[in-house]
Amino acid sequence: MFVLTDLKGKRFGRFIVISQNGKIGKKKLWICQCDCGEKVTRRKDDLVRGRSRSCGCLRRDTNSTHRKSKTREYRIWSSMIQRCKNPNTKSHKNYGNRGIKVCDRWMKFENFLEDMGIAPAETTLDRIDNDKGYYLDNCRWATRKEQMRNKRTNHLVTVFGVTKTAIEWSEITGIHFQTFLSRLRKGLTPEEAIKKTQIHENQT
Repeated sequence: MFVLTDLKGKRFGRFIVISQNGKIGKKKLWICQCDCGEKVTRRKDDLVRGRSRSCGCLRRDTNSTHRKSKTREYRIWSSMIQRCKNPNTKSHKNYGNRGIKVCDRWMKFENFLEDMGIAPAETTLDRIDNDKGYYLDNCRWATRKEQMRNKRTNHLVTVFGVTKTAIEWSEITGIHFQTFLSRLRKGLTPEEAIKKTQIHENQT
């Protein structure tokens, strides 16, 4: 059976293990840094068996946020933390693995909610600069269209000598965004993709 001996760099709950710090009897002690910033010493057994998962902030946060844990803002906050901090999530490769981080202040839900406020209807959390992390000056509540304009993969399309994003052409012409992209993927020129809709409208 595999026995974990070196805990350095490993995560246990909110803890990241920094270094060993002696023993109590035969039990090794490890210095851990909590996500809230606090450093404490914990026994290996307590970490590995899940008996110690934070410096105490987890219980405090749970008590203060349990009434908000079913809100949309809490789900958005939790998803943000997971994709940046948890390598086991599918989206981590596009966030945490790409260096996108959550600022220390927003590791606590109450601070996130205080800074961002209640999410307006039809909006989700959006980073203004997609190469930077989650913090107040780089985040906003944005609609799907606003996010599509800001999307890292959104490409520019030139039609009749004028260059705009694909989502902007969709809004200008009235062609559904996915329909416009589908026509381009099939090999139509941007001009042909637009004219195809215009021809159909004239026929009807």
